[in-house]
Amino acid sequence: MTTQSLINECLEAGVSIQLDGINIKLRGAPEAVKSLSNKLRPHKAELLDYLSEGEYTPYVCGITSAHVTELHTLIQRFSTLYNFTEEATQQIIQAAKCQALAAVPESIRYFQNEIQNHSKLRN
Repeated sequence: MTTQSLINECLEAGVSIQLDGINIKLRGAPEAVKSLSNKLRPHKAELLDYLSEGEYTPYVCGITSAHVTELHTLIQRFSTLYNFTEEATQQIIQAAKCQALAAVPESIRYFQNEIQNHSKLRN
C-alpha cells in the first residue's frame, strides 16, 4: 500500500492526518481514528517523510505553502504594528506552526482584520 493510498483511506473515512513534529495526529470519529491508527502505525516512517515534504497538503485541506507564508507575513506585520519583541513574534509564529492546517485560513482572516482595525484606529 502506498503512502498516498493510506492518506486517501483516511480522507475517505473522514479522518484528517497532520504532521505534529515527529508524530502524526489523526482527527475524526473515534472509531475511525482507532482503526486507522492501528493500520498506519507500521507505516509511520514513510508517512512522516511524506508529510514533512508538504506534498500532501492540497489533499488534506487545500492549504498550500503560500497560505502559510502569507500567515507568517501577516504575523510579522501585526507584531511590528504592536511593537512586539522579536521573541514574542517568534512565539506567535511557533504557535501558528503547531496549529491544524485547516485553521490557517481563519488565522489569516484574524490577522488581516486586526491589521485593518489598527489602521482604522490610527486614522
